[in-house]
Amino acid sequence: MTIWTRLPVRHHVAVEDDHRTVAALVESSLGDMLVFGTVLPWQMDFGDAPTAEKPRAWEEQYRVTPLQGREWARLQAQHPGAALCVAGDLNMNLGGPHYYGTSHGRALLTGAMDAAGLVCATAYECVPPGLLRYPAIDHILLPVALAGRARLITAWEGTTPEGHRLTDHSALVVQVD
Repeated sequence: MTIWTRLPVRHHVAVEDDHRTVAALVESSLGDMLVFGTVLPWQMDFGDAPTAEKPRAWEEQYRVTPLQGREWARLQAQHPGAALCVAGDLNMNLGGPHYYGTSHGRALLTGAMDAAGLVCATAYECVPPGLLRYPAIDHILLPVALAGRARLITAWEGTTPEGHRLTDHSALVVQVD
């Protein structure tokens, strides 16, 4: 897992799960930003469970999401002057028609977002009509204080110019003015 940025990186930040997450403190025009990159478990992601003890579908996501939510709060406490940005593959659409994920998974994630004071800048309602054929499952979460200043400016649907689908993931660009 990697965070790529053109912004100066003050330092990498230790995370609890270096298999699924990465974090860095970066200098931005808004001040210090703590960027937390993640891949939440998908439907059939069984984590490190032994083959004979595989959990049911989505169970790993239900286990990991609250853990990451608590880590967001811990990191905010450790870096009180930095705005937290959580970005990555959250493996669920937020808003709009059902595409991927479960209502329980969304409830866990929105609870973690609320507890951390975050909003989703890439939720279905934030995507200009016609920009994506399917609701995004990759997202950018920002502090509530930045929500009114953030806007999704472009996206790539995961297809070639000829329309061949390369991935179920979209590239999303959010600008904060």
